[in-house]
Amino acid sequence: MSSPATKEEVANFLKRVEKAINDPDWKFQFIPRDKNLNSLNKYGLSIKHIKFSLKRLEVRDYYRGPTKDRSSNFSGDFWEFGKEIIEGVEFYIKLKIKGKHLLCKCLSFHEAEYKINYPYKE
Repeated sequence: MSSPATKEEVANFLKRVEKAINDPDWKFQFIPRDKNLNSLNKYGLSIKHIKFSLKRLEVRDYYRGPTKDRSSNFSGDFWEFGKEIIEGVEFYIKLKIKGKHLLCKCLSFHEAEYKINYPYKE
């Protein structure tokens, strides 16, 4: 297992996520996997809620990454986070940014299936 990204690397990635969501030149793509859709439906969340939550991610929400994505034709790394989106409910979040294509993909945004360990949580 690789070592975690530094706090600075995580902070830089999160700045890019926020830019990707706020900048009209960038495209935000939510992947409608069953797990994602089931959690959105269960808690009454929308894409607007997802974007709002992603812009509020902090270094302390970092779980792991960057991890090389070998299962996609969209090369690059993905980063994983966790956050209590609904009171008492932790969500697992997986993101990927492709700067060359000005694209931010939200691969996972669903209720966590297991306990997430946060290397930078105080």
